[in-house]
Amino acid sequence: ALMFEYKVGKGKLFVCSLNLPENDAGARYLKSSIISYVKGDKFNPEIELTDEQFYKLCHAKPVVVIENTNEAFNANDVTM
Repeated sequence: ALMFEYKVGKGKLFVCSLNLPENDAGARYLKSSIISYVKGDKFNPEIELTDEQFYKLCHAKPVVVIENTNEAFNANDVTM
């Protein structure tokens, strides 16, 4: 799918895999419309993902944190 939306936990997720270049008037219009939609009251996804389904969708492994370490869990993060 080029665009899809889900409820995830207490939040909402909208994914658009289209290339929307700023120099394309149609792409700018679509991007603006998407942003307006997700900011509005009509953005209420019906399908809910479990945590496991969300991690599978993102190809990520869940990270369980017992306490706040203030450390990034992304191995590519070199800011620490």
